[in-house]
Parts: sequence; structure tokens; C-alpha cells
Amino acid sequence: MKSAISLRLNDFTLVLLKDLSDLQQTTKTAIIEKAVQLYAQQQNILPHPLKEYAGTLSENEANDWLNAIQESRCNQTRETTL
Repeated sequence: MKSAISLRLNDFTLVLLKDLSDLQQTTKTAIIEKAVQLYAQQQNILPHPLKEYAGTLSENEANDWLNAIQESRCNQTRETTL
């Protein structure tokens, strides 16, 4: 699930963003997401593999997983819908 945020961008950047989204026939959100990902790669920032799943579990599911981890360090089979 995507979260709404508020950004302040100068006019030049806004024009570039619109031009890129028009050129790629995609959303401004997609352009910003790709730009951040590419910048992170250039900076050699390797995201943790679990970050891919951020926001995919409900609060109760996440709490269940955390409780299971705290109760045992053994592998456990858990059912969820990712």
C-alpha cells in the first residue's frame, strides 16, 4: 500500500517530473520511486531484503510474527497472504 506524502519541489523540477511522466507514459509517483531507487543504487545503499514486504502485513499479522520470533529462534511455518 502506498502512503501519501507532501513534497515541495521547485518549478524546474516539477516541469521535469511532468515531462518524464509524459514521456514514459506513467505516473509522477512511478518516476519519483524509480529516481529514489536509482539514487540509492548510485550511493551503494543496499536495502534490507525484508523492506520489500514493508506494509504488506496487517498490524495483527506483524505482531503475531514478532511474538513467534520472540518465543522461539527455531524456524516456524506461518500462513499469511503477502
